[in-house]
Amino acid sequence: MSEHQSKGNVIKQLALALNRIRATPPRIISSPPTQPRRASVSLIIHVRPPAHLLARADLLPPTPPTLNDFFRLDWVNHPDSVPELLYIRREGRDGKGAESHVAFPGGRSEEGDEGALYTAMRQTWEEIGLDLADNEWTCVGQLDDREITTSLGKRLLMILSPFVFLHLSPHPPHIDLQEDSQTTVHAIPIGILPPFNKQPRTTFVDIDIASRLAPRNSFARVFVRSLIGNMKFGAVMLPPRTAVAGPAASLASDQDLKLWGLTLGMTLDLVQNMLEKLSTRPVAPTAASAVFLGEGAASMTTRPVAPTAASAVFLGEGAASMTSIFPRFSIPDVNLWIWVFGKRYRDVIRGWEASMAQSGTNDKRINWSGSALNAFYGAVRRALVVVIILRALGLLGALAGLAWWLFHGRLATRIMSNIVKITVSQADIAKMIDLALLQPNMTDDEIRAGLETAKKFKTATACIKPYSIPMAKEVLAGSGVLICPVIGFPHGNSTTKVKVFEATEAVKAVKVFEATEAVKAGGHEIDMVINVGKALSGDWEYVEDEIKQINDAVVAGGAILKVIFENDYLKDEHIIKLCEICTRIGVAFVKTSTGYGFKKQSNGMYSYDGATIPHLALMRKHCPPSVQIKAAGGVKTLDDLLRVRAMGITRVGASAAPAIIAEAGQRGIGETPVEVEVELGGAVSGGGY
Repeated sequence: MSEHQSKGNVIKQLALALNRIRATPPRIISSPPTQPRRASVSLIIHVRPPAHLLARADLLPPTPPTLNDFFRLDWVNHPDSVPELLYIRREGRDGKGAESHVAFPGGRSEEGDEGALYTAMRQTWEEIGLDLADNEWTCVGQLDDREITTSLGKRLLMILSPFVFLHLSPHPPHIDLQEDSQTTVHAIPIGILPPFNKQPRTTFVDIDIASRLAPRNSFARVFVRSLIGNMKFGAVMLPPRTAVAGPAASLASDQDLKLWGLTLGMTLDLVQNMLEKLSTRPVAPTAASAVFLGEGAASMTTRPVAPTAASAVFLGEGAASMTSIFPRFSIPDVNLWIWVFGKRYRDVIRGWEASMAQSGTNDKRINWSGSALNAFYGAVRRALVVVIILRALGLLGALAGLAWWLFHGRLATRIMSNIVKITVSQADIAKMIDLALLQPNMTDDEIRAGLETAKKFKTATACIKPYSIPMAKEVLAGSGVLICPVIGFPHGNSTTKVKVFEATEAVKAVKVFEATEAVKAGGHEIDMVINVGKALSGDWEYVEDEIKQINDAVVAGGAILKVIFENDYLKDEHIIKLCEICTRIGVAFVKTSTGYGFKKQSNGMYSYDGATIPHLALMRKHCPPSVQIKAAGGVKTLDDLLRVRAMGITRVGASAAPAIIAEAGQRGIGETPVEVEVELGGAVSGGGY
């Protein structure tokens, strides 16, 4: 088809459209009592003849022509005549023309307006200085009213009435913008719009849905945006340098214009009427949100076409698909949930299509566009609720997983990994050991020999019964090995000096006295056993008060306290509670066991576990780094010691110190630190000292 034939077809189809609009009553939407606001816009059409015809004086008849007479005029039907549709580009809040979005002139109705048509004419006069009441203009008719909503279709802002005006003169419309106006008027040839342009340039317009769902809280907006992304709308790109009035900078601008949203919807309404055979696909209704700037100047936004290629937007014989006007989201699964909840709006679309197929036009008694949009945005709202809930649950799950990994996973990884590497020397090993000299049948000679062993290997301490303190001071003087008496050991026993007093007073007070005496006698570290019966009874106030008084007495004497739990008798919840108590009090160490916590079995035999890997992990998990852990009663080999050291345990109670240190030498661990591999995930040897 030649260019002249194409232009001629546009004129013929324009005549068809305007006659249809004039003959078809529009669907009028009454304003509800709760929202009386209305607005009107003007769709202004001008047929521009070739320049050489404008000099002729006989172009206009003596009286204004009728609509049919107008389209019989020679200059109108000239092959080079171009029908144009006027758009305006208002200055945005940022001074950039609302990012080149175009609209039709118009705005809100005001008190005193005689009707919607009067509002359209008044607003056009006020905004661009165009007098549509002049004889050069004729009002062809009105397109269907539209609902302008916000909050995803939940809240009605106003009713919009679009009117179509035809310029009967060949001369350019007289546009008189105010001197300080930043509005630009553009004359866009109808022939470059779909369906005449089979391959229109398209783009996307992103709408920040988060600002509508959480407008007042910036953090909430960021959070919602991260969950659901942005709404994406399609737009038709209009050519630059089409301005016929406006600031000089705008007239020379090379920036493309964006036709979308409410303005695109009304343009498609006009275009569909130009088709020789009306499509059974209903035209896009585009209810929209609107933001009004200045006195009555409306900047219409949203409800634009879907962000697809033009071939997907304009279906059939160029008619716009109803569903193409609906937005999509930048995150795909949101669109999936909209489809899941969208059965109702798809049913409305099918009903609309059936109505048009039967009557050739949509049934004016039914607000098809409003029903479709309400159903669609109802599906959007439900989809967003589901997506936000799923995202929030996923985020909470991720945060919980991260927290678990940060606070538990690292320790669990260290414990459960098969092999880890640590750096250690013989001195490091020795300084982890409290050499236990606590067997009840040890003679003085055996205790002295044990003290000499502690002195030889320079262990951290020698752990002794209180009556052995003088001997320990004598043997260990100047060795650097600390003295560690035990208090109430192993089952709350006390020294001879306090037994009478212990029988008549609370165990708590006796232990405080005993601890004080031990410090005065020369103890550097004190190991005390909690009252296990009170812990099992749940008398945590008693237990905490006892530990606090003894810790105060020990610290006042210049020593530190190690609190023995006797884990063999306790459940995990008891161990956790004791860790919390010791953390609050600020004791230096917590200790697994005495080495003598024997439990009678059903067969009459006694068993004992002592320090175990699960109990050590539990204590390390529930104690901060300021509270050290001592493993006692079960660490009998070098592998046992290295395994608990790799877990973060800093002290062990063992009577097998000579054997452990000798094994270290045999395995190449000397005075210089070396890297050794430690197998984790197993268990220590178990049993008592």
